[in-house]
Amino acid sequence: MEHKEPHYITKSKLFCKESGMDPNVIASPKKLLSGHEMEKRRHSYNEILSVVRFFSNKLLKSLKGTPILISISDSEGYLLEMEGDKTIKRTVEDFGIKKGSLFTEEDTGTNVISLALEHRHPVSLIGENHYHTFLHEVACYGAPFYYTDEDNLLGSVCIMMPIQFQNPLYLTMLSQVVDSIERELLLRKQNDKLYIMNQIMLSRTKNGIIITDEHGVTTEFNEFAEKISNLSKETVIGQSIYKSELTGHFFKKVLVKEEKFENQELTFINQDGDQIICLFDAQPIYRENTVIGAFGQFRDITDNVNTRERLFQSDRLNVISELSASVSHEIRNPLTVTSGFLQLLNRSPNVDVKEKGYIELSLQELNRAEKIVSNFLSLAKPQAQNMVYSNLKAEIEYVNNIMIAYANLHQVTLDFHFKNGLCSNFDQNQIQQCLINLYKNGIESMSETGGILTVHIKEHKGNIIIYIKDSGVGMTKEEVSRMGDPYYSTKEEGTGLGMLMVYSTVYKHGGKIDVDSEKDRGTTFQITLPVDA
Repeated sequence: MEHKEPHYITKSKLFCKESGMDPNVIASPKKLLSGHEMEKRRHSYNEILSVVRFFSNKLLKSLKGTPILISISDSEGYLLEMEGDKTIKRTVEDFGIKKGSLFTEEDTGTNVISLALEHRHPVSLIGENHYHTFLHEVACYGAPFYYTDEDNLLGSVCIMMPIQFQNPLYLTMLSQVVDSIERELLLRKQNDKLYIMNQIMLSRTKNGIIITDEHGVTTEFNEFAEKISNLSKETVIGQSIYKSELTGHFFKKVLVKEEKFENQELTFINQDGDQIICLFDAQPIYRENTVIGAFGQFRDITDNVNTRERLFQSDRLNVISELSASVSHEIRNPLTVTSGFLQLLNRSPNVDVKEKGYIELSLQELNRAEKIVSNFLSLAKPQAQNMVYSNLKAEIEYVNNIMIAYANLHQVTLDFHFKNGLCSNFDQNQIQQCLINLYKNGIESMSETGGILTVHIKEHKGNIIIYIKDSGVGMTKEEVSRMGDPYYSTKEEGTGLGMLMVYSTVYKHGGKIDVDSEKDRGTTFQITLPVDA
């Protein structure tokens, strides 16, 4: 039974005839891409070609022993790939058909590439279905392929073979291959979208994100994680998270024991030397109840913790100030009365030398008590502000001029460096008194051996840094932890009010104080003052 020729083939052959094409003359493509154009087009189709090539090679293997040639075109009809039987390939090349050739009905007559692209369905041309006689001994099958989610035509896959091997099942087989190609292309496209969305989310989040595979190898380390840790993505990706002293043990428990962690407070020093405080969460990543990786995130709470500590210290200072005012007034009155009577008694002719010595010693102690009370009152009493917009150079020079004689008296040399161009608003009186207290403490810590008091003023990350270092007696960790506490002092006759005033001043200016000290090695104070406080 003779099969009726499809109407679109009949129409194409009629077009060729009406266009004056000679069916007995070989019709070769008339347009060919240049080498540069071909390279550019193949590059734009690179991922698509890799998918089509993969499934085309599987088809060639399944038809091993059958002489076939598989060709791949883009959506315009340009031939991008030819793979398969070498004899058929040489034959079509002798016909002027090669990579970069453009197949159009006007140039090459009735062909499966043009028909498949135009009519957007699988096409077969067997023998005399072709208009030109030089193709009457071959069978060709072609099918277009798309991005199926948006009906976007991408190109065609076609098969050519000697007519004696023709079989309608080849068109079915080719259609199945194209279905596989389209599913893989759609999957890759969706994965690309997910990857892009994932990157957008990872880059926009204010949390540091770490993702590992099931073996603990880091696969993702976002920009905020780089910022928090000051480690580059390149040095972390591909490395085992188990090597991390900070989070390695958490991730191991997540991946091995499937444990979850929430709000674990972690403290570490980044490569810039800054202390970072984070809340850390970690949990397994599952696929069908199987652990395939781990997800961890850092939330930087350093600023919140520092603000909370400043508020706590400020509240404590306010309470101390109020107590100082009430207690000092109550103590000062009896001190004044007692001191007055002792001075009168000391002038009496009836007091012998030994008794005068006792009275003078008592007066000295009363004077010392009076000074302590005065310090309390100065702490409690609101001081008149003297606000200036300064880079602190004038204030530091003022303190240097005042303290140079005191330093010389204790065989201490001042090593001063100023490299700051940032300015901010400061209470000049308070800042100067704060610096005087720190200078005085540093000098007195070296009073027995002498030494160098190093003072550096510099700018760093938008802050003004005041760095004061001595080589004195130093402090233990416990002593450092109590710095700024009322009434606590490492000096025998100290009251702790000087350092209390230092901490109070720095906190009022929105700053922070870091203390590093080692017993018998010296102490370093680093004051950080924000310029926008």
